Formats: sequence, C-alpha cells, structure tokens
Amino acid sequence: MIKRICGFQMPTPVESTKNTMYVKFFSDSSVEKQGFTATFQKGKSIRFVSNMI
Repeated sequence: MIKRICGFQMPTPVESTKNTMYVKFFSDSSVEKQGFTATFQKGKSIRFVSNMI
C-alpha cells in the first residue's frame, strides 16, 4: 500500500514507482454523494539503449 486517504480534505498527490496503480475505494455510507474523482498524469519516459552485443 502506498497511501491510505481518509476524510474530506483534498489529499496530496500520490506517485507510484511502478507503471501501474491499483485504487480500492471504500465508503462508510454516512454521506450520499456521487462517487469520487481521480486524475492521472503520465510521467517522463525513460528509454534505455544498449550497444553491447
């Protein structure tokens, strides 16, 4: 687990060190609203080229 986020405040950004991220959402059903919003941004690509044979 990278981070557990709870409450009503906007959380700080979460970064994954891998190329995937799994989000699991739980609700205590105390407030009825329309789900949640998530955005993602692709980071810089790193390309490795080897000339060794």
